[in-house]
Amino acid sequence: MIEPNHAREELQSILSKSEYTAYYDDSDGLVARLFLDVINLFNELLGMLFPDIEFEASGNSFLVFGLVITGLVILIVAIFLLAKNWKRKRDMKRSKPLQELSQEILSFESHFKIAQELEDKGDFSGATRHLFLALLLYLQDIEWLVTRAWKTNWEYYDEIKRNDKESAARFYECALLFERATYGYHQITKEEFEPFKEQVTKWIHHETHLKTKEKAE
Repeated sequence: MIEPNHAREELQSILSKSEYTAYYDDSDGLVARLFLDVINLFNELLGMLFPDIEFEASGNSFLVFGLVITGLVILIVAIFLLAKNWKRKRDMKRSKPLQELSQEILSFESHFKIAQELEDKGDFSGATRHLFLALLLYLQDIEWLVTRAWKTNWEYYDEIKRNDKESAARFYECALLFERATYGYHQITKEEFEPFKEQVTKWIHHETHLKTKEKAE
């Protein structure tokens, strides 16, 4: 029978041999070596991109790595936003609301009323289209634009911009929701419609008040 103390001494003797200590040393350094390999590879890539700058696997590499990654993220986000903005402008230049809407063009009050009825029924896409049409006709009534079947929302935007840049920006946002409801095969939700309705309603009421005040004077 092997004595416990003797067995313990034998185990310690085996574990202290060089092949075991080397194994554990290698295990501890494996992650560090892999990380340094990645840094060195990254430095080589940077060296190819920036041959006049020397890069070393040191603390500075981490800073450079972070800065480059941050720059790439910013670049990707900027490209995404530019592409999104370009698509919006392209859609506005193609959108012809009076031509696309097949129903009879009425007064802005009538379309406003129809929008309310559709909203009550839960048809927020239809309500969006009629409310936007009401806005267009109202802006024509106050002589900010002239509606034509062949005109695009971008052309209306330019006409409004001549009167007031802030109002043109509001019109731009309203036109985006109209286009999503009309051409984007997107069902407008109540949460999307309510801010749109509030903006259009305030706009019409505000301009109506100013127009009434001017006539009174």
